[in-house]
Amino acid sequence: MSDLAQHNRLCSKCNLELPLESFHKDKSKEGGIYPSCKDCRRLVSGAIKIRERTPKRCKYCGTTFHPRNGQVDGNKAGHFFCCNDHYHAHGRENRETYGKGYQKHIRERDGNCCTCCGKTFNLHVHHIVFRSQQGDNSYKNLITLCAFCHTSKAHGEGQKLWRDQFLRHTSKFDVPDFWQEMKANTEMGHKRALEKNRRKGRERYKKIKASPVYQEYQRKRSEYAKEYYQKMKAAKKKEQSTYT
Repeated sequence: MSDLAQHNRLCSKCNLELPLESFHKDKSKEGGIYPSCKDCRRLVSGAIKIRERTPKRCKYCGTTFHPRNGQVDGNKAGHFFCCNDHYHAHGRENRETYGKGYQKHIRERDGNCCTCCGKTFNLHVHHIVFRSQQGDNSYKNLITLCAFCHTSKAHGEGQKLWRDQFLRHTSKFDVPDFWQEMKANTEMGHKRALEKNRRKGRERYKKIKASPVYQEYQRKRSEYAKEYYQKMKAAKKKEQSTYT
Protein backbone atom coordinates (compact mmCIF):
# COMPACT_ATOMS: atom_id res chain seq x y z
CA MET A 1 0.00 0.00 0.00
CA SER A 2 3.02 2.31 0.04
CA ASP A 3 2.37 3.46 -3.51
CA LEU A 4 -1.10 4.79 -2.66
CA ALA A 5 0.29 8.08 -1.35
CA GLN A 6 1.73 8.73 -4.81
CA HIS A 7 -1.71 8.30 -6.39
CA ASN A 8 -3.65 10.57 -3.99
CA ARG A 9 -3.72 14.31 -3.32
CA LEU A 10 -5.66 16.59 -0.99
CA CYS A 11 -8.10 18.97 -2.68
CA SER A 12 -7.69 22.55 -1.49
CA LYS A 13 -11.46 23.29 -1.60
CA CYS A 14 -13.36 20.16 -0.51
CA ASN A 15 -10.47 18.86 1.68
CA LEU A 16 -10.89 15.30 0.40
CA GLU A 17 -8.00 13.00 -0.47
CA LEU A 18 -8.62 12.04 -4.10
CA PRO A 19 -6.69 10.15 -6.80
CA LEU A 20 -4.47 12.16 -9.14
CA GLU A 21 -6.89 11.47 -12.01
CA SER A 22 -9.36 13.79 -10.23
CA PHE A 23 -7.12 16.87 -10.79
CA HIS A 24 -6.35 18.86 -13.91
CA LYS A 25 -2.72 19.09 -15.00
CA ASP A 26 -1.14 22.56 -14.84
CA LYS A 27 2.62 23.04 -15.30
CA SER A 28 2.50 26.45 -13.62
CA LYS A 29 1.25 24.94 -10.33
CA GLU A 30 3.25 23.10 -7.70
CA GLY A 31 3.80 19.49 -8.70
CA GLY A 32 2.30 20.14 -12.13
CA ILE A 33 -1.26 19.59 -10.82
CA TYR A 34 -4.05 22.08 -10.07
CA PRO A 35 -4.64 22.37 -6.27
CA SER A 36 -8.44 21.84 -6.45
CA CYS A 37 -10.13 18.81 -8.00
CA LYS A 38 -12.08 18.83 -11.27
CA ASP A 39 -15.50 18.82 -9.61
CA CYS A 40 -14.63 21.83 -7.45
CA ARG A 41 -13.33 23.74 -10.48
CA ARG A 42 -16.52 23.00 -12.39
CA LEU A 43 -18.57 24.11 -9.38
CA VAL A 44 -16.82 27.50 -9.43
CA SER A 45 -17.52 27.91 -13.14
CA GLY A 46 -21.15 26.87 -12.66
CA ALA A 47 -20.88 23.92 -15.04
CA ILE A 48 -22.29 21.30 -12.65
CA LYS A 49 -23.91 21.14 -9.25
CA ILE A 50 -21.55 19.13 -7.06
CA ARG A 51 -22.91 16.38 -4.83
CA GLU A 52 -21.52 15.13 -1.57
CA ARG A 53 -19.08 12.30 -2.19
CA THR A 54 -19.67 9.00 -0.41
CA PRO A 55 -16.64 6.84 0.42
CA LYS A 56 -16.16 3.67 -1.63
CA ARG A 57 -13.80 0.71 -1.40
CA CYS A 58 -11.30 0.03 -4.19
CA LYS A 59 -12.10 -3.28 -5.88
CA TYR A 60 -8.41 -4.08 -6.37
CA CYS A 61 -6.59 -3.04 -3.17
CA GLY A 62 -9.47 -2.55 -0.72
CA THR A 63 -8.53 1.05 0.15
CA THR A 64 -11.37 3.40 1.10
CA PHE A 65 -11.46 6.59 -1.02
CA HIS A 66 -13.89 9.23 -2.27
CA PRO A 67 -14.65 8.71 -5.98
CA ARG A 68 -15.54 11.57 -8.30
CA ASN A 69 -19.12 12.00 -9.42
CA GLY A 70 -18.12 10.89 -12.90
CA GLN A 71 -17.08 7.51 -11.51
CA VAL A 72 -20.40 7.05 -9.74
CA ASP A 73 -22.72 8.11 -12.59
CA GLY A 74 -23.41 5.28 -15.00
CA ASN A 75 -21.38 2.75 -13.00
CA LYS A 76 -23.58 -0.31 -13.67
CA ALA A 77 -21.10 -2.86 -12.31
CA GLY A 78 -20.65 -1.02 -9.03
CA HIS A 79 -16.85 -1.47 -9.09
CA PHE A 80 -14.67 1.43 -7.96
CA PHE A 81 -10.90 1.86 -8.28
CA CYS A 82 -8.67 4.38 -6.54
CA CYS A 83 -6.42 4.89 -9.60
CA ASN A 84 -6.12 3.88 -13.25
CA ASP A 85 -3.30 1.42 -12.52
CA HIS A 86 -5.52 -0.61 -10.22
CA TYR A 87 -8.37 -0.51 -12.74
CA HIS A 88 -6.18 -1.99 -15.48
CA ALA A 89 -4.55 -4.49 -13.09
CA HIS A 90 -7.98 -5.77 -12.04
CA GLY A 91 -8.96 -6.10 -15.71
CA ARG A 92 -5.82 -8.06 -16.57
CA GLU A 93 -6.24 -10.49 -13.68
CA ASN A 94 -9.98 -11.10 -14.09
CA ARG A 95 -10.44 -10.91 -17.83
CA GLU A 96 -12.30 -13.91 -19.22
CA THR A 97 -12.87 -12.84 -22.81
CA TYR A 98 -11.64 -14.64 -25.91
CA GLY A 99 -7.87 -14.60 -26.29
CA LYS A 100 -7.31 -13.21 -22.78
CA GLY A 101 -8.88 -15.55 -20.23
CA TYR A 102 -6.18 -18.19 -20.58
CA GLN A 103 -3.20 -15.85 -20.72
CA LYS A 104 -2.62 -15.65 -16.97
CA HIS A 105 -2.45 -19.46 -16.73
CA ILE A 106 0.06 -19.73 -19.59
CA ARG A 107 2.23 -16.98 -18.10
CA GLU A 108 2.22 -18.63 -14.69
CA ARG A 109 3.18 -21.95 -16.29
CA ASP A 110 6.16 -20.32 -18.04
CA GLY A 111 7.29 -18.44 -14.93
CA ASN A 112 5.94 -15.03 -16.03
CA CYS A 113 8.86 -14.52 -18.42
CA CYS A 114 9.73 -14.99 -22.08
CA THR A 115 10.74 -18.59 -22.79
CA CYS A 116 13.38 -17.38 -25.30
CA CYS A 117 15.20 -14.47 -23.66
CA GLY A 118 13.79 -14.40 -20.10
CA LYS A 119 12.27 -10.89 -20.21
CA THR A 120 9.56 -10.24 -17.63
CA PHE A 121 7.79 -7.30 -19.30
CA ASN A 122 5.72 -6.70 -22.45
CA LEU A 123 4.76 -10.38 -22.63
CA HIS A 124 2.53 -11.97 -25.27
CA VAL A 125 0.90 -15.40 -25.44
CA HIS A 126 1.72 -16.92 -28.83
CA HIS A 127 -0.14 -19.64 -30.75
CA ILE A 128 2.61 -22.04 -31.89
CA VAL A 129 0.41 -23.38 -34.69
CA PHE A 130 -1.13 -20.19 -36.03
CA ARG A 131 -4.88 -19.69 -35.80
CA SER A 132 -4.84 -19.07 -39.55
CA GLN A 133 -3.46 -22.62 -39.88
CA GLN A 134 -6.28 -24.13 -37.74
CA GLY A 135 -4.33 -23.73 -34.49
CA ASP A 136 -6.56 -23.75 -31.41
CA ASN A 137 -6.33 -22.64 -27.78
CA SER A 138 -5.03 -25.98 -26.53
CA TYR A 139 -2.67 -25.98 -23.55
CA LYS A 140 0.36 -27.19 -25.53
CA ASN A 141 -0.21 -24.81 -28.43
CA LEU A 142 0.34 -21.67 -26.31
CA ILE A 143 3.65 -20.23 -25.13
CA THR A 144 4.82 -17.00 -23.46
CA LEU A 145 7.04 -14.69 -25.54
CA CYS A 146 8.10 -11.07 -25.27
CA ALA A 147 7.10 -8.64 -28.02
CA PHE A 148 10.52 -8.77 -29.71
CA CYS A 149 10.75 -12.58 -29.77
CA HIS A 150 7.14 -12.81 -30.87
CA THR A 151 7.78 -10.77 -34.02
CA SER A 152 11.39 -11.72 -34.81
CA LYS A 153 11.33 -15.45 -33.97
CA ALA A 154 7.79 -16.75 -33.94
CA HIS A 155 6.87 -14.76 -37.07
CA GLY A 156 10.38 -14.31 -38.52
CA GLU A 157 12.36 -16.15 -41.19
CA GLY A 158 13.28 -19.12 -38.98
CA GLN A 159 9.77 -19.60 -37.58
CA LYS A 160 9.68 -23.33 -38.49
CA LEU A 161 12.80 -24.08 -36.43
CA TRP A 162 11.48 -22.05 -33.51
CA ARG A 163 8.11 -23.79 -33.78
CA ASP A 164 9.75 -27.17 -33.14
CA GLN A 165 11.55 -25.75 -30.09
CA PHE A 166 8.33 -24.23 -28.77
CA LEU A 167 6.48 -27.55 -29.14
CA ARG A 168 9.28 -29.39 -27.30
CA HIS A 169 9.00 -26.84 -24.47
CA THR A 170 5.22 -27.17 -24.09
CA SER A 171 5.29 -30.97 -24.35
CA LYS A 172 6.94 -31.09 -20.90
CA PHE A 173 3.76 -29.90 -19.17
CA ASP A 174 0.64 -31.89 -18.37
CA VAL A 175 -2.71 -30.43 -19.37
CA PRO A 176 -4.60 -29.29 -16.21
CA ASP A 177 -8.08 -30.59 -15.54
CA PHE A 178 -9.75 -27.20 -15.87
CA TRP A 179 -8.33 -26.43 -19.31
CA GLN A 180 -11.16 -27.90 -21.38
CA GLU A 181 -13.64 -25.79 -19.45
CA MET A 182 -11.38 -22.74 -19.86
CA LYS A 183 -11.12 -23.39 -23.59
CA ALA A 184 -14.89 -23.71 -23.94
CA ASN A 185 -15.45 -20.50 -21.93
CA THR A 186 -13.05 -18.50 -24.12
CA GLU A 187 -14.73 -19.74 -27.30
CA MET A 188 -18.14 -18.87 -25.90
CA GLY A 189 -16.80 -15.47 -24.85
CA HIS A 190 -15.53 -14.92 -28.39
CA LYS A 191 -18.95 -15.71 -29.85
CA ARG A 192 -20.67 -13.43 -27.33
CA ALA A 193 -18.22 -10.62 -28.11
CA LEU A 194 -18.81 -10.99 -31.87
CA GLU A 195 -22.58 -10.98 -31.41
CA LYS A 196 -22.37 -7.98 -29.10
CA ASN A 197 -20.28 -6.04 -31.64
CA ARG A 198 -22.71 -6.93 -34.44
CA ARG A 199 -25.66 -5.84 -32.31
CA LYS A 200 -23.96 -2.55 -31.46
CA GLY A 201 -23.19 -2.01 -35.14
CA ARG A 202 -26.83 -2.58 -36.13
CA GLU A 203 -28.08 -0.23 -33.40
CA ARG A 204 -25.55 2.42 -34.40
CA TYR A 205 -26.57 2.14 -38.06
CA LYS A 206 -30.25 2.51 -37.12
CA LYS A 207 -29.46 5.70 -35.20
CA ILE A 208 -27.48 7.06 -38.12
CA LYS A 209 -30.32 6.35 -40.56
CA ALA A 210 -32.84 8.02 -38.24
CA SER A 211 -30.74 11.16 -37.79
CA PRO A 212 -31.83 14.29 -39.73
CA VAL A 213 -28.28 14.80 -41.00
CA TYR A 214 -28.28 11.40 -42.71
CA GLN A 215 -31.78 11.95 -44.16
CA GLU A 216 -30.71 15.32 -45.56
CA TYR A 217 -27.63 13.64 -47.04
CA GLN A 218 -29.78 10.98 -48.71
CA ARG A 219 -32.16 13.62 -50.10
CA LYS A 220 -29.31 15.64 -51.63
CA ARG A 221 -27.73 12.46 -52.96
CA SER A 222 -30.97 11.41 -54.71
CA GLU A 223 -31.40 14.91 -56.18
CA TYR A 224 -27.83 14.89 -57.44
CA ALA A 225 -28.34 11.45 -59.00
CA LYS A 226 -31.52 12.61 -60.80
CA GLU A 227 -29.76 15.70 -62.16
CA TYR A 228 -26.79 13.63 -63.28
CA TYR A 229 -28.92 11.07 -65.16
CA GLN A 230 -30.99 13.84 -66.76
CA LYS A 231 -27.82 15.54 -68.00
CA MET A 232 -26.48 12.23 -69.31
CA LYS A 233 -29.78 11.51 -71.05
CA ALA A 234 -29.85 14.98 -72.63
CA ALA A 235 -26.23 14.63 -73.77
CA LYS A 236 -26.97 11.24 -75.32
CA LYS A 237 -29.99 12.65 -77.20
CA LYS A 238 -27.92 15.58 -78.45
CA GLU A 239 -25.20 13.22 -79.63
CA GLN A 240 -27.73 11.06 -81.53
CA SER A 241 -29.31 14.13 -83.16
CA THR A 242 -25.95 15.32 -84.50
CA TYR A 243 -25.33 11.98 -86.23
CA THR A 244 -28.77 11.94 -87.79
